Amino acid sequence: MLVSHINAIEEVLLAQSKTAQNAGHPNLRGGPREWFIRDFLEGHLPSTLEIGQGEIIDANSKPNPPRGSYRPQADVVVYRRDMPKIAYSTTDSAYLVEGAMATIESKSVLTQEELNNTCRATNIHKSLSRQAFSGMSVGAPPKEVISYLVAYAGPANMSTISGWLVNYVQQQNISPDKLVDMIVVLGKGVLW
Repeated sequence: MLVSHINAIEEVLLAQSKTAQNAGHPNLRGGPREWFIRDFLEGHLPSTLEIGQGEIIDANSKPNPPRGSYRPQADVVVYRRDMPKIAYSTTDSAYLVEGAMATIESKSVLTQEELNNTCRATNIHKSLSRQAFSGMSVGAPPKEVISYLVAYAGPANMSTISGWLVNYVQQQNISPDKLVDMIVVLGKGVLW
């Protein structure tokens, strides 16, 4: 039942993403695809979690960082409703790492550069320091923020993406456990 449901949702997401292809500018194509993912999540996650976008901060995060030190912006943040956040606008917030459960980056087309950017952001998020917070009412967050990447198109073979990850680990001298946790290329496959 679950596999059948997820396969049907994948087909719906791919079909809905075709509406974004009608946009006259490439920058207008990513937003609708993120919206489709958020819409899917809101219908499938427990009510104790909310979906937002913005940045994730910890107790050491400084306000107004200088150019070159900006915190990564997350397309989608899965966040505990029982935790405070800093609202910048009706659509963007700063989320405390203690309540951040996961991030999801949405890509129209997955390229090596986009994967590298997601891995850099993931490494920053996984390096944030979680403090004990007694205000949590239900369960505990994962040890680190879980990172997902969902792409609507990408290389012909998922093995190409595997190779990109190996190259990134070697070039950046980074531990593989600091990379994106799951990559989904709709209609093609999953890397975990």
